[in-house]
Amino acid sequence: MSSVQDILNQFYPDFRKQYTPSPQQGKAVSAIMRCKTSALGAHVTKCAECGHEMVFYNS
Repeated sequence: MSSVQDILNQFYPDFRKQYTPSPQQGKAVSAIMRCKTSALGAHVTKCAECGHEMVFYNS
């Protein structure tokens, strides 16, 4: 199943070619598209038992 973020990443560039979103709309879309990506940074946790590392992207 696609997320809102997936849909915006796929279709928003073409949408902007035809329409001019307001500054508020552009800001909201940008925040959604960047959420949970490396653009907002991340933190790494490491299992104390096995040493496995997991990356969690910030929102």
